Amino acid sequence: LLLQEDQLEVLVQLALLLLRELGPATRGRCREGGGAQRGDRTLLDALIPALEAWQAQGTVQAAADAARRGAEHTATLAQARAGRAAYVPDTALQGVVDPGAEAVARVFETLARCL
Repeated sequence: LLLQEDQLEVLVQLALLLLRELGPATRGRCREGGGAQRGDRTLLDALIPALEAWQAQGTVQAAADAARRGAEHTATLAQARAGRAAYVPDTALQGVVDPGAEAVARVFETLARCL
């Protein structure tokens, strides 16, 4: 999919608006709906720090950096307490970044590059 510069700008602005408006509500819904929280080795380990950095610093780059740190941290977690990884043997998780957290980090990194 190739986008013209003005189309990309519209998509980026829409994504930023969604982050600004839905950030706190998204965190709450994820925790309530799935029961997961930060430290459970899920996408929330990248999403929560990204949203907190976005709110505190107001830049997508800060959010992307925080998401990357959160995603990388999941590789150090010995056990998954929620999500699909909870069904994977702990020995198979060692040193592996959670795929959902990796996806969140990549989304924020892509947004940061596009600005």
